[in-house]
Amino acid sequence: MRNSFITTMIHELKRPISTLKMCVSGLDNKQMVDDPEIRKVLLSETRTALDNLSAYFSKLRDITFNNVEQIPLNIQSVNLHDLFDTVAAATIRPSGKDVVVHNEIASDIVVSADRSHFYNILNNLVENAVKYSGDSVEIKASANADKGEVVLSISDNGNGIPSGDLKHIFQRFFRGKASVGEQPGMGLGLAYVKLLVEAHGGEISAESTLGQGTCFTIKLPQ
Repeated sequence: MRNSFITTMIHELKRPISTLKMCVSGLDNKQMVDDPEIRKVLLSETRTALDNLSAYFSKLRDITFNNVEQIPLNIQSVNLHDLFDTVAAATIRPSGKDVVVHNEIASDIVVSADRSHFYNILNNLVENAVKYSGDSVEIKASANADKGEVVLSISDNGNGIPSGDLKHIFQRFFRGKASVGEQPGMGLGLAYVKLLVEAHGGEISAESTLGQGTCFTIKLPQ
């Protein structure tokens, strides 16, 4: 387990560090820096890589807490539509996969949440949808607000989760039979998502059909 955890950490950290090295090299090139469009791309990629590093270290820190009350939250008003747009823009599209993300969240839905933590929640769910899918994946986010509660749904047309695994997916270190050996991981991602959702006073559930896709639903009191 220790070796697997270290391997996973290296895998997760290599990507943003490689991006930062590339961007720093670009900033050292006068011709590239003098081009406004290239400079804009370099700065955008740098910010995204730093956000990914920050998110990963936050995940490592928060997953060590034994209860949700220990997680520090910086509550603010967060526009859910805009936040999901940010997550979608930062989503890695693996070579050979056609990834389409639909943001159907109304532009006026605002939640009281920790923006960094909620970004991590959405990012984890979207990355899982991309990871556990075929060559063509479609992801849809929708939300509605009613009677002091925001209900957010993230659905995909991916591989789906076997019914026997579904009740265990939010447990720490659980990895379903379908994912073992195919993707690196420690089975902490969804446990982390559940921890953060509960820290906000909310709840998360999942419905899935094998071979057809999965839908995660988050209910957040407001």
